[in-house]
Amino acid sequence: MNAFDAATLRPVEQIEHHSQILAQSWVRRAPWTRTCTARWLNDRADAVNAATLRTGLMPSHRSDGARHMLPKSPGDALRVNNRGAFDRIHTRLFALGNDAAREAALVPEIVR
Repeated sequence: MNAFDAATLRPVEQIEHHSQILAQSWVRRAPWTRTCTARWLNDRADAVNAATLRTGLMPSHRSDGARHMLPKSPGDALRVNNRGAFDRIHTRLFALGNDAAREAALVPEIVR
């Protein structure tokens, strides 16, 4: 290695040290937030809309008889319009513990 390579290349130990620090900060971060719950619900919008209509969390008709438009982002709609239901869903998703379990979870079981 010449002097130019030594000046431009960072030592491997420094990179590994920074990688360890970043990995430790990832472990310390909050495991599941309310924003994560809203995103989880938004990613499964069709199934969440069907489950919320079936369980009555979102009305299918307005008082004048017209049909409601189903939200494209039901997680955000639940967080704003039905806080109690969103809190229950968030508690269920938080209790699953890891991302693999959340990915395998079925929407009707979570939204019920």
